[in-house]
Amino acid sequence: MSLKDIWKKFVLETKTNGTIVAIYGPSASGKSVARDIFVDNGWEKIVSYTTRPPRSAAEEEAGEYDFISKDEFDNLLNKGRLINVNLFYADKSYGIDIRKIAESKRAVMITDKSSVFMLKNSLEEMGKKVVLVYVTAPPQELMRRQRARLEKGEYTDPQELEARLKELEKEIKSEIKIKEFADFVIIRQDMQDTIADAEHLAKTI
Repeated sequence: MSLKDIWKKFVLETKTNGTIVAIYGPSASGKSVARDIFVDNGWEKIVSYTTRPPRSAAEEEAGEYDFISKDEFDNLLNKGRLINVNLFYADKSYGIDIRKIAESKRAVMITDKSSVFMLKNSLEEMGKKVVLVYVTAPPQELMRRQRARLEKGEYTDPQELEARLKELEKEIKSEIKIKEFADFVIIRQDMQDTIADAEHLAKTI
């Protein structure tokens, strides 16, 4: 049975209603802050599996990802159990277990802008209502926050930071086209703005 056939079979078996909020936007824009506000207001948090090792014990404890081995990841992938899959790097693969989403009636997740539309289509096939929330901040503030992560020790290799800054520059240039497809946009001027806007959405969607 092909992956396409597995997916069709899964959709027929698990088709349920419910609302999924998918948050996306540039790195360091405040996506996690917005997501956590939804969680505080009763929304279930959906996180990705990843094969990369945690950057620190604190990251592992924070529950931002489910860290699994490459063999475990490949096994789920071959069974057609993963969506929103990112295989850019052999040792840094990402994907979400579709069973977690199928069972959710009211959930929130963070996704990458490159896969947000494919994710939306997949979830709508499953009978879900999908609400896209784009979180961003002024460009100079996004760059400042990335550099601050190096000082905090989140980047142990300065070259990794430079790679992320270059990636961020590309994101900023393409931002206008990407964010216009969102159902809602949160522009983070400061933390309180993000919290207030996210709380309003969490209570009204």
